[in-house]
Amino acid sequence: MQTGCVASQILPFVLVTIPVLLMPGPDLLLVLRNSAIGGRHGGAATAAGTVTGLLVHATGAALGLSALLAASAEAFTVVKLIGAGYLLYMGVQSLRAAAARAHDVGAGPTGTAAEQLGRQAFRQGLLTNVLNPKIAAFFLAFLPQFVTPATSATAQTALLGAIFITMSVVWLAAVVRGASAASRLLSRDSVRRRLDAVAGVVFLGFAGRLALARS
Repeated sequence: MQTGCVASQILPFVLVTIPVLLMPGPDLLLVLRNSAIGGRHGGAATAAGTVTGLLVHATGAALGLSALLAASAEAFTVVKLIGAGYLLYMGVQSLRAAAARAHDVGAGPTGTAAEQLGRQAFRQGLLTNVLNPKIAAFFLAFLPQFVTPATSATAQTALLGAIFITMSVVWLAAVVRGASAASRLLSRDSVRRRLDAVAGVVFLGFAGRLALARS
C-alpha cells in the first residue's frame, strides 16, 4: 500500500519535470557551445559534468544540505556570488573566443588537445551547475511536493532525484546527438563565432540575474 502511494507520485513528477528540463539555461547553452567547439566528445563531456553537478545537488537535497543553504542567507549569497562570478568569467571567455575566431580560422582540436578540451568541458559543466544555488533551491522546493508520508522522506527524495537525473541524461544525450548530427554546420568558423558571441552575451545575462537573485 505504501509502495503504491509512492509510485503514484512518479508519473505526475515526470510530467511536471519535462518542461523544466526543456527550459533553456546555462547548462544547455554550454553543452551546445562545447559541442560546436569539440564535437560530440566536447558536448558529451560537458553533459557528464552537468549530470555530476545534478548528482551533487540531489545528494544535498536528500541529506538536507539544500535546506541549510536556503535557510542561511549568508551561505546562499556566497554561493550565488561565486556562481555569478564564474558565469561572468565564462561570458567574457566566450566573447574573447568569438573575437579571436574573427581573425583565426582553424581546424577543430585533435589528439591530446581534444582530451584537454574534454576535461575542460567536463569541469565547465560541473562548475556551472554546482555553483548555481537556484538549482539547489529547485531541488528543495520542487521534490518535496511529490513526497508522501508513506515512507522515508529521504528515500523518496533520493528516488525522485535519481529520476530527474536519469531524465536529464536522456535529454542531454539527445542534445549532444542532435549537435553531432549538425556537426558540419556547427564546425563552420562563422557559426562557431556567432555561437560564442551569443553564448557570451547570454552567460553575462545569467550572471547578472544570478547575482541579483534572492534566497
